[in-house]
Amino acid sequence: MGWSTANISNNHVTNNGVKGIRLSSSNNNTLFNNTVTSNDDGIFLFSSDYNTLSNNAVTSNDADGISVYQHCDYNTLSNNTANGNGDDGIQLFYWSTNNVIKDNNVSSNSDDGIYFVEGCNYNELTNNTVNSNTYYGIYLYKWSKHNILTNNTASSNGWYGIYLQNKCNNTRLVNNIANLNTGYHGILLDQSCSCTLENNTANSNNQTGIYLYDSNSNTLANNTANSNGDDGIYLSHSDYNNVTSNNAGSNTGSGIYSYYSNYLNISNNAANSNHNDGISLSYSSNNNLTNNDANSNIEGIALISGIYLSHSDYNNLTNNDANSNYYYGIDLSYSDYNNLTRNNANSSTHYGGVRLAHSCNNNLTNNNAYLNERSGFCLAQSSNYNNFTNNHANSNDYYGIYMDGTGSDSKYNTFTGNTLNSNGKGVYSESSDYNNFTNNTISSNSNEGMWFTMSDHSTIESNTITDNTGIGLKINSDHNNIRYNTVASNKDGIYLWYARNNNISCNWVHNNNEKGFYLTVGSTGNTVGNNNIMSNGVSANDSWNYNFYNDQENDVTVASNYWGMDNETLIAESIYDWNEDSSKGNVTFDRRSGPAPCAPIPELLTLILLSVGLLVLAGYVVLRRRK
Repeated sequence: MGWSTANISNNHVTNNGVKGIRLSSSNNNTLFNNTVTSNDDGIFLFSSDYNTLSNNAVTSNDADGISVYQHCDYNTLSNNTANGNGDDGIQLFYWSTNNVIKDNNVSSNSDDGIYFVEGCNYNELTNNTVNSNTYYGIYLYKWSKHNILTNNTASSNGWYGIYLQNKCNNTRLVNNIANLNTGYHGILLDQSCSCTLENNTANSNNQTGIYLYDSNSNTLANNTANSNGDDGIYLSHSDYNNVTSNNAGSNTGSGIYSYYSNYLNISNNAANSNHNDGISLSYSSNNNLTNNDANSNIEGIALISGIYLSHSDYNNLTNNDANSNYYYGIDLSYSDYNNLTRNNANSSTHYGGVRLAHSCNNNLTNNNAYLNERSGFCLAQSSNYNNFTNNHANSNDYYGIYMDGTGSDSKYNTFTGNTLNSNGKGVYSESSDYNNFTNNTISSNSNEGMWFTMSDHSTIESNTITDNTGIGLKINSDHNNIRYNTVASNKDGIYLWYARNNNISCNWVHNNNEKGFYLTVGSTGNTVGNNNIMSNGVSANDSWNYNFYNDQENDVTVASNYWGMDNETLIAESIYDWNEDSSKGNVTFDRRSGPAPCAPIPELLTLILLSVGLLVLAGYVVLRRRK
């Protein structure tokens, strides 16, 4: 038919071996309210423009329901039913452009619902229902660019809801629904770039909600991808994408998962209550993760963390919330040169706030790790050259900072200006050498403030270690520099247990409840000098504890320390050695006439309290005689 301006309406066209209705090089025609069934193709347009197809029932044809074939432009297909056909419901083929396809019902076809093939550009798909087709709901293929898909429903299809494949670039998907697709994914972009996906819903699909493969420079904004059988949003080999303000929760896999995808902006997303990680990056570098919520992600197949990086470098994580997760809030594995700033990693139910494993040269600044079941921050398995600055690790059940060197130690890390309060232990370092702890505040922990075991050649400098229920600083390690620290109001101040060749100088050790220094079990070769050791173990009722307690058979020499007094008899009274127990080694000391100038000086109120304590001490010494 080569007519123009024809009106073809109210016909019943059936059982034709070829096309039910065919327009070839026919323009400006109207096809209205026709019933077209059991033909080869139902309605077929070839090189025909400006036609209107509306309210037609095109069902149960052997091939396509409606086929718009080869250079068909500016046609409008609206309110048609294209169901139960042997191939596609509606097909645009070969360079058919600027068509409008709206308000159609395209369901239960044996192939795809709506299919664009090769170079079908600048078309609009609006308000179509495209459900329960055997393969794809809406399928755009091969150079079909600049199309707009708005308010379509593509659900319960056998493979994908909406599929863009092979350079379907600059396409807009807005307010579409792609739920419950039974084979694979809700929305898939494959080698399609510069597209916009906004306000779409992709829930309860068999695998992924929204999946990008080899697709760059796309924007995913305000989409919902919940309760899918795998991940909510998955990016594979896809760079320079903007993923913002999406909701990806309650998925069986991760909320948002990036695999070999770089230069992403992942911001303001909610990735909560997933059965794996909230946000996971694997082999993905140079990404920015900002202002995301990754909370309450629960037991799953692998690591269950709020934010998980594996083999991913040079990423920036800023202002994210990763709370109440099953495993860790933020977990880095084999991931280097990342920056973590102002993130919250609190209340993890089984492990900790932030963990680094096999991860080096990362910077962590101003992060919070509170109320975790084990540790606030954990370093494990050769995590080296990391910098921790001004972080807060408070009220964690086991540790504020935990360095686990079991198997392979973590070296050359720097911890500066961190606050580690009200944990089980403030710092616990095991088999980890050459680390630097400077200007940290470690207070009110229920056990040790800092405990170093088999951790050598480290610097512990200018820390404030106060009010810990257990020992302030416990050392079971060799060749460490311990200097300029304030160690006060703990059970014991500095405890050396099989600790050798440490340099302990210029510390202010005062008002610890039982002992200032406590040496035991072969702690030899240590240099203890130029410390201020004052008013430790002062108590009433004729109970007497000590500034210095040598609970080992080895002799100890301490030089040029200030004991808070000039009277050598009073100083000797505050030292426990062979004079009290002949099985113990002798302590040889001299005294300074005033405080060591290199040690930190407490505030005036502290000095006043120390002076009062010394007067009380002098009174007790008069009443007590040495053995």
